[in-house]
Amino acid sequence: MEGIFPNISITVAKKADSLYPCVSAASICAKVARDHTLKDWSFPEGGESGNITGPWGSGYPADPVTKKFLQEQIHPIFGFPGIVRFSWKTAQKIMEEKGVKVEWEEVEPEEEENKNPSVSQYFVTVAKSKKGEKKSVGKMHPYFRERCLTRVEQF
Repeated sequence: MEGIFPNISITVAKKADSLYPCVSAASICAKVARDHTLKDWSFPEGGESGNITGPWGSGYPADPVTKKFLQEQIHPIFGFPGIVRFSWKTAQKIMEEKGVKVEWEEVEPEEEENKNPSVSQYFVTVAKSKKGEKKSVGKMHPYFRERCLTRVEQF
Protein backbone atom coordinates (compact mmCIF):
# COMPACT_ATOMS: atom_id res chain seq x y z
CA MET A 1 0.00 0.00 0.00
CA GLU A 2 2.90 2.38 0.62
CA GLY A 3 3.65 2.17 -3.11
CA ILE A 4 0.16 3.50 -3.79
CA PHE A 5 0.22 6.07 -0.95
CA PRO A 6 3.93 6.98 -0.66
CA ASN A 7 3.26 10.00 1.58
CA ILE A 8 1.42 7.96 4.20
CA SER A 9 3.11 5.78 6.79
CA ILE A 10 1.20 2.54 7.39
CA THR A 11 1.65 0.57 10.61
CA VAL A 12 0.28 -2.92 11.22
CA ALA A 13 0.27 -4.01 14.85
CA LYS A 14 -1.38 -6.59 17.09
CA LYS A 15 -3.80 -5.08 19.62
CA ALA A 16 -3.65 -1.80 17.67
CA ASP A 17 -6.90 -0.61 19.25
CA SER A 18 -5.17 -0.47 22.64
CA LEU A 19 -2.02 1.18 21.24
CA TYR A 20 -3.33 3.83 18.85
CA PRO A 21 -6.17 6.26 19.71
CA CYS A 22 -7.36 6.53 16.09
CA VAL A 23 -7.74 2.74 15.90
CA SER A 24 -9.58 2.76 19.25
CA ALA A 25 -11.98 5.37 17.87
CA ALA A 26 -12.50 3.41 14.65
CA SER A 27 -13.17 0.26 16.69
CA ILE A 28 -15.79 2.06 18.79
CA CYS A 29 -17.45 3.47 15.65
CA ALA A 30 -17.54 -0.01 14.10
CA LYS A 31 -19.09 -1.53 17.23
CA VAL A 32 -21.74 1.20 17.46
CA ALA A 33 -22.58 0.73 13.76
CA ARG A 34 -22.74 -3.06 14.25
CA ASP A 35 -25.02 -2.71 17.30
CA HIS A 36 -27.32 -0.37 15.36
CA THR A 37 -27.40 -2.72 12.37
CA LEU A 38 -28.08 -5.82 14.49
CA LYS A 39 -30.87 -4.13 16.43
CA ASP A 40 -33.09 -3.98 13.32
CA TRP A 41 -31.56 -6.88 11.37
CA SER A 42 -33.85 -8.72 8.97
CA PHE A 43 -32.65 -12.21 8.10
CA PRO A 44 -33.12 -13.04 4.41
CA GLU A 45 -32.87 -16.74 5.35
CA GLY A 46 -36.01 -16.42 7.47
CA GLY A 47 -38.14 -16.81 4.34
CA GLU A 48 -41.89 -16.40 4.42
CA SER A 49 -42.26 -18.40 7.61
CA GLY A 50 -39.86 -16.07 9.44
CA ASN A 51 -38.40 -19.03 11.32
CA ILE A 52 -35.32 -17.10 12.51
CA THR A 53 -36.23 -15.38 15.73
CA GLY A 54 -34.39 -13.32 18.31
CA PRO A 55 -33.14 -12.11 20.53
CA TRP A 56 -29.73 -12.61 18.90
CA GLY A 57 -27.66 -10.54 21.30
CA SER A 58 -24.70 -8.35 20.50
CA GLY A 59 -23.39 -10.56 17.72
CA TYR A 60 -20.20 -11.37 19.58
CA PRO A 61 -19.56 -15.06 20.30
CA ALA A 62 -18.80 -14.52 24.00
CA ASP A 63 -22.25 -12.97 24.58
CA PRO A 64 -24.54 -15.54 26.31
CA VAL A 65 -27.57 -14.30 24.33
CA THR A 66 -25.65 -14.71 21.06
CA LYS A 67 -24.51 -18.21 22.11
CA LYS A 68 -28.12 -19.17 22.86
CA PHE A 69 -29.21 -17.80 19.48
CA LEU A 70 -26.52 -19.88 17.73
CA GLN A 71 -27.58 -23.02 19.64
CA GLU A 72 -31.24 -22.52 18.67
CA GLN A 73 -30.83 -21.35 15.08
CA ILE A 74 -28.33 -23.86 13.70
CA HIS A 75 -29.43 -25.81 10.67
CA PRO A 76 -27.79 -29.27 10.71
CA ILE A 77 -26.73 -29.01 7.05
CA PHE A 78 -26.46 -25.31 6.20
CA GLY A 79 -25.24 -24.11 9.57
CA PHE A 80 -26.11 -20.58 10.56
CA PRO A 81 -27.67 -17.51 8.95
CA GLY A 82 -25.28 -15.65 6.65
CA ILE A 83 -24.51 -12.95 9.20
CA VAL A 84 -22.75 -15.46 11.48
CA ARG A 85 -19.01 -15.88 11.08
CA PHE A 86 -18.47 -19.60 10.64
CA SER A 87 -14.82 -19.04 11.61
CA TRP A 88 -15.78 -18.25 15.23
CA LYS A 89 -14.66 -21.02 17.59
CA THR A 90 -18.12 -20.80 19.22
CA ALA A 91 -19.84 -21.40 15.86
CA GLN A 92 -17.39 -24.15 14.89
CA LYS A 93 -17.98 -25.98 18.18
CA ILE A 94 -21.77 -25.86 17.74
CA MET A 95 -21.42 -27.07 14.12
CA GLU A 96 -19.28 -29.99 15.27
CA GLU A 97 -21.85 -30.91 17.95
CA LYS A 98 -25.10 -30.41 16.01
CA GLY A 99 -24.17 -30.35 12.32
CA VAL A 100 -24.21 -33.26 9.90
CA LYS A 101 -20.73 -34.70 9.47
CA VAL A 102 -19.54 -34.47 5.87
CA GLU A 103 -16.48 -35.94 4.21
CA TRP A 104 -15.48 -34.10 1.07
CA GLU A 105 -13.91 -35.87 -1.86
CA GLU A 106 -10.45 -34.51 -2.51
CA VAL A 107 -10.48 -32.25 -5.54
CA GLU A 108 -7.57 -32.11 -7.94
CA PRO A 109 -5.74 -28.76 -7.80
CA GLU A 110 -6.70 -26.37 -10.58
CA GLU A 111 -4.32 -25.27 -13.28
CA GLU A 112 -2.09 -22.32 -12.44
CA GLU A 113 -4.03 -20.04 -14.83
CA ASN A 114 -7.27 -20.47 -12.82
CA LYS A 115 -5.82 -19.57 -9.43
CA ASN A 116 -7.39 -16.87 -7.29
CA PRO A 117 -6.45 -13.32 -8.28
CA SER A 118 -4.03 -11.37 -6.15
CA VAL A 119 -5.39 -8.41 -4.19
CA SER A 120 -2.87 -6.24 -6.07
CA GLN A 121 -4.90 -6.79 -9.26
CA TYR A 122 -7.56 -4.49 -7.79
CA PHE A 123 -5.16 -1.55 -7.88
CA VAL A 124 -3.83 0.45 -10.80
CA THR A 125 -0.09 0.22 -11.31
CA VAL A 126 1.70 3.55 -10.97
CA ALA A 127 4.81 4.36 -12.95
CA LYS A 128 7.05 7.41 -12.81
CA SER A 129 7.85 9.28 -15.99
CA LYS A 130 11.35 10.54 -16.77
CA LYS A 131 10.34 13.87 -15.21
CA GLY A 132 9.43 12.16 -11.93
CA GLU A 133 5.68 12.59 -12.44
CA LYS A 134 3.38 9.73 -11.47
CA LYS A 135 1.00 8.28 -13.98
CA SER A 136 -1.41 5.36 -13.87
CA VAL A 137 -0.60 2.40 -16.05
CA GLY A 138 -3.23 -0.13 -17.04
CA LYS A 139 -7.00 -0.19 -16.65
CA MET A 140 -8.92 0.26 -13.43
CA HIS A 141 -10.36 -2.98 -12.06
CA PRO A 142 -14.08 -3.42 -12.91
CA TYR A 143 -14.95 -3.53 -9.19
CA PHE A 144 -13.99 0.14 -8.89
CA ARG A 145 -15.25 1.19 -12.33
CA GLU A 146 -18.73 -0.26 -11.70
CA ARG A 147 -19.00 1.67 -8.43
CA CYS A 148 -17.76 4.94 -9.97
CA LEU A 149 -14.78 4.97 -7.61
CA THR A 150 -11.63 6.90 -8.51
CA ARG A 151 -8.02 6.77 -7.43
CA VAL A 152 -6.95 8.93 -4.46
CA GLU A 153 -3.29 9.83 -4.13
CA GLN A 154 -3.44 12.63 -1.57
CA PHE A 155 -5.67 13.39 1.38
